[in-house]
Amino acid sequence: MIDSRDYAPNDADVQEKSDIQSSPSQVSTPEPTPVATPKQTSTATPWPTFVATAEPTATEFPDSDYDGVADRYDDFPDDFQYSEVVREERATEVVDPGYYRFWSWESDEAEGFVATIDVQSGSHVDAILMDDSDFDEFENSESYYYYTSGTDFETKYAELSARLDAGSFVFVVSNWEVDAEETSTVDVSIASKR
Repeated sequence: MIDSRDYAPNDADVQEKSDIQSSPSQVSTPEPTPVATPKQTSTATPWPTFVATAEPTATEFPDSDYDGVADRYDDFPDDFQYSEVVREERATEVVDPGYYRFWSWESDEAEGFVATIDVQSGSHVDAILMDDSDFDEFENSESYYYYTSGTDFETKYAELSARLDAGSFVFVVSNWEVDAEETSTVDVSIASKR
């Protein structure tokens, strides 16, 4: 509360003419509010509630060739002997008359061999699968052994396959024939599968 004494405490005229009366005001102090303290009681832990849920259902993946590898993971879903490609190579080779191209590899376990050759231009070629030990004889124009199912002579197109035991192998595309007069351009695809 404000009165004239607050504005002019040393001026007698202001003090006498003041019509404002002051009275001491009372400020009440609030009573403290009681704080509720909860009573400590023992609470029983409830038993877990079990909710019946459906058994998870197994998703069956088809296995067309029954080799134990689901078709979605099987590179050969229709061939029970093989499930995955372990080696693959594709190339277009130019093979001059009297020359050949070859691919060699080793395998520490049995595998399937597949090859496709397609002569795009030029003369017929020989596609020959042999053991590495017979390759020296081939190079020296001596008698050699070869896998009949992995070999085709004087061909322009062949799809070949053979079952191989562990070992070292060579696949040859040859334009080595005596009467070969043209350079051959050959698309070659070779793969091993297990």
